[in-house]
Amino acid sequence: MPAREMADGALILIGGTLMLSPGFLLDLLGIILILPFTRPVARRLLTSVVERRLVVVPGSGLGGFPGAPSWDARRPGPGAEGPVVRGDVVD
Repeated sequence: MPAREMADGALILIGGTLMLSPGFLLDLLGIILILPFTRPVARRLLTSVVERRLVVVPGSGLGGFPGAPSWDARRPGPGAEGPVVRGDVVD
């Protein structure tokens, strides 16, 4: 997967959006995100933010939230582990 090109496209899209919004500081930030020689720094920052948000530590449940079930928790379903309710659909 072309991760570098996708990150560059996202940075250009964000930079263009910032350029359209009013304000000198937002325009300056948009220009920084659009310029090719400053984009690698922004790409590293974007990559670290995305990795922190998406990477799940194994054995820590759903994203490490306390009280969340772990990924290997078994869900009740049909069979010996859970009840099966049979019914008819009525319009």
